[in-house]
Amino acid sequence: MFNFMRKVLVYLTYVSIVMCSCHGDYYDMGDGYIYTNREIAKSLESGFGYTHIEPLIPRKVLNFACDKDYIIAYQKPDRDWFDFAEEDVPKEKIDSLEQLYNKICDIHDCYWIIIKKSGQRFGPLGKKEFKKQCKKMGIKLIMDPK
Repeated sequence: MFNFMRKVLVYLTYVSIVMCSCHGDYYDMGDGYIYTNREIAKSLESGFGYTHIEPLIPRKVLNFACDKDYIIAYQKPDRDWFDFAEEDVPKEKIDSLEQLYNKICDIHDCYWIIIKKSGQRFGPLGKKEFKKQCKKMGIKLIMDPK
């Protein structure tokens, strides 16, 4: 009996370690917004019980903060994301995606604001623009880039 309990304890410890190490890659921000795979996305119901994930801020989101009204995020561009996304995006949207990526690369340290209720996005913004926009919108969230 003692041997069985010991095995169960070892198994539960192993499962706990695995579960805790995976938690950092997923965060539920509320209202269907999630952080996963170093990007921020919106989870949408697409019918038949399936959920569609719509990326809003592409990789690499290095830090974020949120409350009931807003999400703010700090991002460094990831060229690998653009190469991957290019294969999955309809040709008519490639140009706008490329313009967005070029703007992100020009800024390099990008900041974003999402209004949760409307889904409106501001970004990519430079640090100065970001602080100005947060002040204008009355956003009190604090986030330090990592």
